[in-house]
Amino acid sequence: MVDSMPVNLDDLDRRLILLLMQDGRQSFRRLARSLDVSTPTVKARYDRLVSLGLIKRISAIIDASMLNNVNALLYIKASDVNTAVSRIKDMEEVNSIFLTSGDTNMVIRATLGDVASLEGLMAELSSIPVLQVISSQIVTKIIKDEQIAPSSLTNVKLECHYCKGRITGEPMVLEGRYYFCCTSCLRLFRERHGNAL
Repeated sequence: MVDSMPVNLDDLDRRLILLLMQDGRQSFRRLARSLDVSTPTVKARYDRLVSLGLIKRISAIIDASMLNNVNALLYIKASDVNTAVSRIKDMEEVNSIFLTSGDTNMVIRATLGDVASLEGLMAELSSIPVLQVISSQIVTKIIKDEQIAPSSLTNVKLECHYCKGRITGEPMVLEGRYYFCCTSCLRLFRERHGNAL
């Protein structure tokens, strides 16, 4: 079934996301009471946010300041970003990979057991031919480490499931989980995947 669905987030979406960010263990019933809407409404909104890909998973957020670990930021210059990312993304110590502008084009955030482990990670990264570790900094104190600012919860960037281009405006939606920029991409996707849908 194909339908058209707006990608803008309304006040109810934003309030639901904020409640889930505060405590992802809340039941739909408890969320409904907090939002002053019905439980089916909350479930439908949650399912929509998951199908949009905005909510990837609900998980525990660890307070890194309570652990006796070393948190580090590594500033990297990569001559081939795709190769660098493919080599780095599965490293257990790496929490985040940010592509940036400026003198370096990547920043990695890592959590390690001790300073010696940081030296080992830097040596491992330096062995990747397409990148150079420019500098590293140990985080001495975490003041604020939030996932996203509530004011930025306005709309969702969607990528076409067929051409991988950015969808502007209202997407074409297939089966509530596949998004397309136009009817041509939708048709070509159906032709390619046929009965697998």
